[in-house]
Amino acid sequence: MDTKKAEPPFSLKAILKHKLVNQVFRSATANEPYMILVMDKFTASVVGSCTELSSLIEYGFVALQDIQRKREAVSLSALYFVRPERKIMQLVAKDFWEGPPELLNQKKKYVMKYKSAYVYLTTTLPKRIVQDVLLKEKNFQKSAKALTVTHFNFLASESHVFTFNSKGLMKTFISSASEKRIDTALTWCAQRLASVCITINENPNVRYRAPVGEARSEKYPALLANRLVGGGGEIPYAIGGLPNWKPRANPGTVIILDREIDPLAPLLHELTYQAAIVDHLSLQENVLTIKVDEKEKDSKEKTYLMSDADVWWKNYRHRHINELLRALNEKSDALKKENAVAKGDDPNKWDSKQMLKKVRDYPSYREFTKQYGKHTAILKKLYAEFRPLTKSVLSLEQDMVTGLDFKGEKIGSRDFFDRLLEICEAENISGLSKVRVVMSYIITQGGIAPREKEQIFKHLKPKWQKAVNNLDALGIHTGNPRKQFKRSCTPEHQTVIKAHIKKNAEWAKNQWRYIPKVAEIVQSLINDKLDEKQYPHQQKVGKTKVSAPKGMSARRKRGKTQASGDRARFIIYMIGGMTASEIRSVYELTAKMNVDVVIGSSSILTPRNYVNSIAECKE
Repeated sequence: MDTKKAEPPFSLKAILKHKLVNQVFRSATANEPYMILVMDKFTASVVGSCTELSSLIEYGFVALQDIQRKREAVSLSALYFVRPERKIMQLVAKDFWEGPPELLNQKKKYVMKYKSAYVYLTTTLPKRIVQDVLLKEKNFQKSAKALTVTHFNFLASESHVFTFNSKGLMKTFISSASEKRIDTALTWCAQRLASVCITINENPNVRYRAPVGEARSEKYPALLANRLVGGGGEIPYAIGGLPNWKPRANPGTVIILDREIDPLAPLLHELTYQAAIVDHLSLQENVLTIKVDEKEKDSKEKTYLMSDADVWWKNYRHRHINELLRALNEKSDALKKENAVAKGDDPNKWDSKQMLKKVRDYPSYREFTKQYGKHTAILKKLYAEFRPLTKSVLSLEQDMVTGLDFKGEKIGSRDFFDRLLEICEAENISGLSKVRVVMSYIITQGGIAPREKEQIFKHLKPKWQKAVNNLDALGIHTGNPRKQFKRSCTPEHQTVIKAHIKKNAEWAKNQWRYIPKVAEIVQSLINDKLDEKQYPHQQKVGKTKVSAPKGMSARRKRGKTQASGDRARFIIYMIGGMTASEIRSVYELTAKMNVDVVIGSSSILTPRNYVNSIAECKE
């Protein structure tokens, strides 16, 4: 019998937590059991993305402090986990400042904030900051016990998702910003993407989407790839300063894409649970706040944590909202039959055995009723948002972007404009929803006739009209439709969509047909069928070896297995922002292809943020 333990599933959260604890927290507290942990807002988010801040007490931290706030002096040492920015390093040095010269001449000194300093940085400390800030404060030099670069410069938002917590880069990359500003933004992204690779022990193959037109933005994937692994790139530079660091034996592959590969994904009204919440409700770093009983005078706000600890969220966040509601109701019905507490029998008729069963069943009953109340409250809010959209907006969107009906058969586009005009004239549909459908129409139809645009613009506010006119910033033609244009949904993409429709036939009828373009591209990458001209290599260190997918016959599997812990990894980086639907695709590919697919970007795009960025990109 094979007694070897199964390898735990890949998790960015788990990896980041493990390395933070062992390379930072325990490294410092090994010498001093009780310390103060000082962080800035970004590093607090980094730590909070992979562990509960309240749990840090177990590592010896008696207090957590924000470096940018006023702090009192204490007779303990401090562990600083901060960004190596000039303003922040000045605050670090100032904590050990002896005072102005006039006081020193009187042999008086300021009281230092902490006994000593263990400083851990998210990325490399620039030499000029060392010279201009740290070397000028002698007391800091005496008090510093460690000055270490960690390369923990990202948020592990989910087990297969990372972000850099910057929502403004979408607008920067599609604007007419100066080359210097673009260069700074690309270098910023490269440093953080390198930190992800270093943290998960990857010196990867790197591919990127090659330019297909003359637009400046089309060159950004190539430029970012070069800054990542080209001459003097961020990954080789970081590895050079880590003598004990070793890459995985089976090198992963990073693929750098940009929003122009799929300008539709951020516009669509998604009916899967997580995507719908991101679109319509206020989800901030996995914390959701909603108003309940809004019709009542004493309407209250409820706050929910949406994490993998919640099995309903874990199992259904990437499924259709109707599927979740059905599962909740089925579980409720089953509980009423099986759970002694849920049955609600007369307590006066209970014997000792019944009483014991009630006691045993109470914890599971209480937990389910708590989760049932949480998710039905959220679903109620979502259904209210979708009610005016279901028959008009959702059906037109799915028809236009897929070119297929719910059976997977091709449909014509003759009535698309008439249906669009009806939506724009409707008073119960929001302006944001209207402009999203208009933009989808222009993208899928290869443009819009001036007469049609004039009719549409009568029903759109000036801000939304700007968003429509600025679609050309994404390389989209906004004039008269061309007779020949590259369809947004290619035959290859339609093949992936048809497979999804077949697998999810019931939910395809409920307006869930479109699959983001990322799914098709990454599936081809995993199958080693991605066109080298369209997606060339910037760095090729060795083939990413993929094991046989689950369900393959024993004969076909022969010679295709991998060593434990050596599963193939594919890391997608989307310049400018990624969508909740693209995140869903990553988990589906991970399960389907027997690989680990990770996706990341500067932020998770909401439809509002995306449309606003386009509307404001030329200001």
